[in-house]
Amino acid sequence: MARLIRAVLFIAIFLNVPVFASDSVIAKYAKSLKGQQFILRAHEQLFGSPSASIWDGRLLYEAEVEVVGGKVAIGRDADWQGNYFVSGTTYTVKDVATHGDVIQLKLRTLGMATEPEVKLDFRVSAMTLEVFKKALFTVFFDPLENRDAYIQENNRKLVAKFIDPEPELLLLPDEQRLKLLIAIRSISLSSRPKLERLGKALYVPATVIGNISVYNDIRVSKNQRIASSIEALLPDFRRVSKAALDFPEAIAGVEFQWSVYHRDFLDKSTSNSREGMEMLISREALKAFMDGDLSPFELVQKSVVRENGVKVTLTSYDPIGSSQ
Repeated sequence: MARLIRAVLFIAIFLNVPVFASDSVIAKYAKSLKGQQFILRAHEQLFGSPSASIWDGRLLYEAEVEVVGGKVAIGRDADWQGNYFVSGTTYTVKDVATHGDVIQLKLRTLGMATEPEVKLDFRVSAMTLEVFKKALFTVFFDPLENRDAYIQENNRKLVAKFIDPEPELLLLPDEQRLKLLIAIRSISLSSRPKLERLGKALYVPATVIGNISVYNDIRVSKNQRIASSIEALLPDFRRVSKAALDFPEAIAGVEFQWSVYHRDFLDKSTSNSREGMEMLISREALKAFMDGDLSPFELVQKSVVRENGVKVTLTSYDPIGSSQ
């Protein structure tokens, strides 16, 4: 047995193949983290596109974490700090596994069993324990760290990178630009602040889930399909209208983005068609709707609705909800 071990080590060294013991100092430390909770400094979108669990449908993320040129890279991105919102979500280490020279941390968010799961693969062959801890506590906050100070500094960098390049926003007081950033964060699913210029006007994009029903082309007209999808967004309009109160006058309004699915149910050979929807709503119309001064149809009439980039005019408002 001793000869076999020496032979394996010799071959590994000769071929420059990393050798990592599952009972190494790093592995023991990683396993001691099981059950502990950490707050995510990075953003989940850095982990790439998630897959869905075949068992319960929850989102499953997996990404590599390594140290490149002294920086902690997530999925090969070493310049993510100051370019993404801080997640701030609390994760629990559910399991730790070793695969060759990779230590994998499996983490789940607090709450229901269907919450997202994240697998982070740390390639530790060239790491010391101190480097591993640096990588871990760059992706997550160190429990002793001043999180608020980091978030404030990160927000200042986001303002400089994504808000200040717009000429009408650059000269606003620091407080207003920061309030705009926080408002954008509250209404957007994006990992980065975004502004979209439509003509000369600036809008804040807000991607919302909307109604996931698949509409039957035989029973539901295009007008009904669009109206029904808008009706499903009314709670989002009310939620976003509160955040829009913090928009400076330079922001014209919100550009809502969502998808609508439909097909001919009698034709078994066809798959679902997806229509990309946009609705541009001014700040004033959002506030009037929140105050109860506009009906849903009046809100639509005061907005611009587009399907796949083409303007749509609804001549009536006849939503059917989730009916098909």
